[in-house]
Amino acid sequence: MKFSLSTLFSVSLVALSTSAAYSSDIIITGVADATLSGGTPKAVELYVANDIADLSVCGLGSANNGGGTDGQEFTFPAVAASEGSYIYIATEEDNFMTFFGFAPDYTDGSMGVNGDDAVELFCNDAVVDTFGDINVDGSGTAWEYLDGWAYRKADTGPDGTNFVETNWEYSGADALDGASTNATSNSPFPLKSYTGEGDIVVDDPVDALEIGTCAADATLISAVQGSGDASELNGDDVVVEAIVTASVDSLTGFFLQEESADMDSDSATSEGIFVYYNDTLPEVGTVVRVLGTVSEYYNKTQISASEVSASCGTETVVAAELTLPFTSMDEAEAIEGMLVSSTQELVVTDNYTLGRFGEATLSSTRLYTPTNIHTPGSDEAIALEAANQLDRILLDDANSAQNPDVVPYPTGNLSASNTLRSGDTVSTLTGVVDYNFSEYRVIPTSAPTFAASNARTSEPDLDLGNVKVASLNVLNYFNGIDNGDATCGPASDQDCRGADSELEFERQKAKTVAAIVAMDADILGLMEIENNGFGDGSAIDDLVDGINAVMGDGTYSIVDAGASVGTDAITVALIYKSGVVSPQGDVAILTSDNSSTDDDGALFDDSRNRPALVQAFSLLENDETLAVSVNHFKSKGSSCGEGDDDTSTGQGNCNLTRTRAATALATFIGDAFPDMPTLILGDLNAYAKEDPIAALEEAGYTNLVNEFGGAQAYSYSFDGQLGYLDHALGNAAALAKTVDVSEWHINADEPIALDYNTDFKSDSQITAYYAADAYRMSDHDPVLVSLQLDAPVVEEEDEAEEDDNDSGGSLGFIWLALLGLVAMRRKS
Repeated sequence: MKFSLSTLFSVSLVALSTSAAYSSDIIITGVADATLSGGTPKAVELYVANDIADLSVCGLGSANNGGGTDGQEFTFPAVAASEGSYIYIATEEDNFMTFFGFAPDYTDGSMGVNGDDAVELFCNDAVVDTFGDINVDGSGTAWEYLDGWAYRKADTGPDGTNFVETNWEYSGADALDGASTNATSNSPFPLKSYTGEGDIVVDDPVDALEIGTCAADATLISAVQGSGDASELNGDDVVVEAIVTASVDSLTGFFLQEESADMDSDSATSEGIFVYYNDTLPEVGTVVRVLGTVSEYYNKTQISASEVSASCGTETVVAAELTLPFTSMDEAEAIEGMLVSSTQELVVTDNYTLGRFGEATLSSTRLYTPTNIHTPGSDEAIALEAANQLDRILLDDANSAQNPDVVPYPTGNLSASNTLRSGDTVSTLTGVVDYNFSEYRVIPTSAPTFAASNARTSEPDLDLGNVKVASLNVLNYFNGIDNGDATCGPASDQDCRGADSELEFERQKAKTVAAIVAMDADILGLMEIENNGFGDGSAIDDLVDGINAVMGDGTYSIVDAGASVGTDAITVALIYKSGVVSPQGDVAILTSDNSSTDDDGALFDDSRNRPALVQAFSLLENDETLAVSVNHFKSKGSSCGEGDDDTSTGQGNCNLTRTRAATALATFIGDAFPDMPTLILGDLNAYAKEDPIAALEEAGYTNLVNEFGGAQAYSYSFDGQLGYLDHALGNAAALAKTVDVSEWHINADEPIALDYNTDFKSDSQITAYYAADAYRMSDHDPVLVSLQLDAPVVEEEDEAEEDDNDSGGSLGFIWLALLGLVAMRRKS
């Protein structure tokens, strides 16, 4: 006989005596740390002492390892809670159900408590109960519950902010170690046994739900899913009968889809659902009945099955059509759990987690960072951001393991020679739609078809002049190994970055050298090189030695900027082909000390921006000059404070710092090299339409990448959106001499799994995912600029020419034609 319990949480209740009043309506009564996969379930039990009309005034927080309070990290929803009921909050549902035999009421990662962590209960922004000392690591204390539990004694609590150790009973460490269920443990967690105040809350008994026979009455999947984000049947037991579309061992379950005859006419309700079932999974194509409980597992509607029938026959499912972009996320929700198919050519827009999780993001077209295309904060930028979010779905490998041994995408499996680049395409995609980790995803039921639509190129595609200038972010090229010791930077007292071992450094160096050799630039600006000087033994010296070992001794030389530049662990640098150009004068270095100023001080803050290098060069063939500035502005990653960070238009942290640096840089170059053609290169950490670039354009510089590459130029990918932080800007004199500009897409389009790192890779992957080539040597693409630096033509007067107009005219025509030939672009 099954009892219906009158509580909004579908939890069991116990008979309790009545009387006393409490200072809190809700009490922490237990904490548990079991040992199933991932050290779960981890859970907290609460007891409702008095009716609570709105539970959202309360929440929980965990204090980890004695680090003090983290405040309220989880807030209950706005629902009522009945006196005498118990509430369970766990980190996940599946192992909780396996261990305790019922589902938790709520799941939240903040309850990932280990046996040495404290828990705080908040109501109305105040701590009303506490387990454990929030300022003490519980390891070795009397209240430690590692792989065990702690449970409140009867008639105690709540204890406010002061943990009362004697108010609790403890299992001791390892009490639950190895236990597959609470019931079979040698020391079970005493569920729902707190004998504080409360009343029995039990309704009249009802008949237990049975699975029934084939074709008997059943709940439609569309009714389980409903037309909203969450099921209205959440917590209810149901029986459904439908067709198995996919069985996925790694997900411990299978997908069901309603028979065509039983589908409703509401396009907002899904006809498919995932069934969690920790037993033998049914075969695809069979019709089965399922008895189970409806739940919202991290916002995915699913059924946790207690019973699955034998086959009720077979039937074919007609796949629903998948088309991107979605008109709204409701459209994605309406196909959750369903078998779908797409004949639309979908584009790979994000492969960052391809090696780690076997997944890639697909879209209808390539996606661009809004502030790379439109003015920040504009209606167009806001609209593009919204459109990008609707134009994506993940291609999943149906493997929940991290760093899987085999990544099946693209066809033939991922390797260094078989890449899946952003911009490649997928067609004939058929699979089931799942929702996990806050993303809708397709798990293929047949192999997708891939096309290398954005194939690698062996060298940059650039029309040439007589000098080639480039910039490259070398992604923390340190010849000091990052072994955990603070031995890098100008004073050898900063953490090292980059390679974690000699093997990684060898791999990094080989890829970096390969890229620079193929670029074959006459002048090259570098970012993220170790800031340990420019002489023997420095990182830049090591890199140039490696390049010259391939291209010939003395091919490249280093612009010597001194012992170090600035105080950061990384710096910028310039190298050049000494057989093509020669430095003119000393290198100029922009710092806070020589920056232009305003009422707030120096415009250029070298405690945040790396100092800029500016060097004039002359072309050996004709003594024409060119100034090149290499830069690395403050990143968007860390905050620079209120008024500096842009929190409203998408430009990110430290936007004002970068904008002031851009203004200072233009002034500095204008004063030092007033009449010289000048290029500003480097990682400015600002997209094309953001304030720092606008400041340089207002100072007379042209965005050469946009001028020659258009609005869809890119050198960087973040969260599947393209843009460029790596810039080439020229003053009017440089623009007049510029032949072509190009990014060489060797990095932004490639999976990060193909870089030099050996982390998160098996021995076989360390070999299979690596090649000593240019591809994924960094996370930024190099930018290349070709220029034609011609000496001015000096006309000599010829008296005879005045008397022979016909002859002079012919010679003049020939001379102009020759000049035109000299200036013609030649293809690399």
